[in-house]
Amino acid sequence: MELQRAGYAVRVATFANFASFVTQHGLEFYPIRGDVTAVAASDQVKSAGQADSPLKFIRSFNTLKSLVFELQQDFWRRVKGATAVIYHPGVAIGYFIAQELGIPSILATPFPMTPTRAYPNLIFYDRVRLGGGWNWLTHKLFEQVMWQTSKSPIKRFWREKFGRLPAPFACPYPQQNRPTHPTITSCSPHVFAQPAEAPPHVTFTGYWFLEEEAGWQPPPALQAFLQAGPPPVYVGFGSLGDAAEAEQTTKLIIAALRQAGQRGVLATGWSGMAQMADLPPEIFMLESAPHAWLFPQMAAVVHHGGGGHNGRWPAGGCAQHCHSAQQ
Repeated sequence: MELQRAGYAVRVATFANFASFVTQHGLEFYPIRGDVTAVAASDQVKSAGQADSPLKFIRSFNTLKSLVFELQQDFWRRVKGATAVIYHPGVAIGYFIAQELGIPSILATPFPMTPTRAYPNLIFYDRVRLGGGWNWLTHKLFEQVMWQTSKSPIKRFWREKFGRLPAPFACPYPQQNRPTHPTITSCSPHVFAQPAEAPPHVTFTGYWFLEEEAGWQPPPALQAFLQAGPPPVYVGFGSLGDAAEAEQTTKLIIAALRQAGQRGVLATGWSGMAQMADLPPEIFMLESAPHAWLFPQMAAVVHHGGGGHNGRWPAGGCAQHCHSAQQ
């Protein structure tokens, strides 16, 4: 939206289930085949999320490459005609498309991708600390995890499309430190400090908060529920959760709220909780609502605090929620 305000034509290429979210903010939307909620519920992602060691995480995450080959052609089609590419580290083809078209590429990552001796990479963060050299190595290992997930699908697509590989065909993330190929990291320097050894064109920008949606009004049923009693407790898991256990999780939360004598607002998100037809009157269930509007009206918030998402969806960034709740 800021790029659009600056005079650029902006095209957002992502999964089709985000179409209305993108277009309601006045941005051009190009669909990518697939459903990110289905990917999030896949066995591969579940295995990665349940891994009790970085090596298990790496093995589980690497199997995701079988899910992403068909996306490569969609990304190529959507980028054609662009003057620059802004891409997530999970979509490494963005770098190679930009190189092929001779346009700038911007790596936009919600977590640090810059090797540093100051702290380990996020998947090693709560493990044993072995000093600066080990910290730097964990970042290089994570670069390879992300690259190996993308490498095979890109390689296959490029050979089918062009009869050759990109030149050079190597891990792109270390190349994103030049004036025309910068990296921007959308997390707070109070959470991860910008490394002192970071190249000049690697910047920690702070979180990207989406401004309140102009004219948004709560559904009448939600407004009536809030006015009918004391402030409730919000419970939501956003993009996390196991669809197979959603009903059990929902019943557990309702029982806990009842035992505590609290009313509750439950957000279903993608898969964490199940819609139920026989909800007790002290429970209200919704899919999503702007957190900056909702949280100040709650007695308490139980939230997984996902990183990097906007305040509209149940998967929103925890810093935004804490700020909103304090307001």
